[in-house]
Amino acid sequence: WRIFRVAADPRRAIVKGSRHGRSLSERIVSGGMQTLATILLRTRLTEINAQPKMFHRDLLACLPNPPVDLNFDLYVLYVARQCGWRIVSFPVSFPPRQHGQSSWATSWRSKARTIGRSMKYMLSLALETPPRLPATLANATEVAKKRAAA
Repeated sequence: WRIFRVAADPRRAIVKGSRHGRSLSERIVSGGMQTLATILLRTRLTEINAQPKMFHRDLLACLPNPPVDLNFDLYVLYVARQCGWRIVSFPVSFPPRQHGQSSWATSWRSKARTIGRSMKYMLSLALETPPRLPATLANATEVAKKRAAA
């Protein structure tokens, strides 16, 4: 909350985690995915699947057709950048998992499928012409107000 509150304009900022303490293979996969996203979407994106994220509800109006899978984080960051929002990161420790099991990274095959789906989604976003984004953040804010009043 402190980071969110001290942002220059908290109504136009996303606060997100920057993962630390991960294995070399996890860092390589994440680094490759964020590099691919940055190239395909022509906007600098880091830690595209890092948790958690906080943002003002006005951003919801900029999310006309969000995915309902692991690509949601990428979509939120991409749309926020397109709408001119600032992304602020803070360090989050990711020690080795002590309990439970990943729901998607159960084997190299499942990781490859997830990475493939993410790459396909990035490509679909990159090829979308024009992007399905509000023309201005002011328009998005008005849409949010109308939705709240309904």
